[in-house]
Amino acid sequence: ELLFGWTVNNPFGFHLTILIPPLMRGAMKIKRLSLFYFLASVLVWAGAILTLSRNAWIFSTLSFAACLIIACFCSETKWLFRSLTLIAVIIGIFGIIIFKDKLTEIFARVINAGLTDNGRYNLWRQSFQNLKEAPVFGYGFYGFGENDVYVTVDFLPTMAHNTVFQLISAMGAVGLLSYAYYRISTLVPLFKKFSYEKLMLYITVF
Repeated sequence: ELLFGWTVNNPFGFHLTILIPPLMRGAMKIKRLSLFYFLASVLVWAGAILTLSRNAWIFSTLSFAACLIIACFCSETKWLFRSLTLIAVIIGIFGIIIFKDKLTEIFARVINAGLTDNGRYNLWRQSFQNLKEAPVFGYGFYGFGENDVYVTVDFLPTMAHNTVFQLISAMGAVGLLSYAYYRISTLVPLFKKFSYEKLMLYITVF
């Protein structure tokens, strides 16, 4: 029932999802508040699911699962997280059984909408075409012309709805290689003196 202005429910799901790793880190680091932080992360994950954003479903669940696995094996209070995980699984199973019809009704709307591409594939094909025509420096940020396949807002040019495809279209090989260098550079601190705490923080970035 929320009105998102000129955006949709995906950013809301995203904003909730990125809170999961720091909350789980709090649960691992602050013993006296472990249960509080853990429950907060569960509520945030549930909130991300309730946005009905397919991206939020996938990435909030992956994020929560990854953090939980790390907490179960690398935390000083492993027993607490293992116990909470077991309890959560049991409650989850009973919840699915009890609220099966309601859950089916809630998720049917998203599932019935199908895994549509929302015009992405046409834009991606155009990206490759633009790359062929201008392989070195790209076609520019207005390379899609008057394209109503994926409309955002009037003051922005049509974009490819994907970072990599956008870069190969707008900036060609130079933009793609620059972005690859940037991404690799951001991973270097993670593997230099690797720690699970760093990994927890990086899950937010991922």
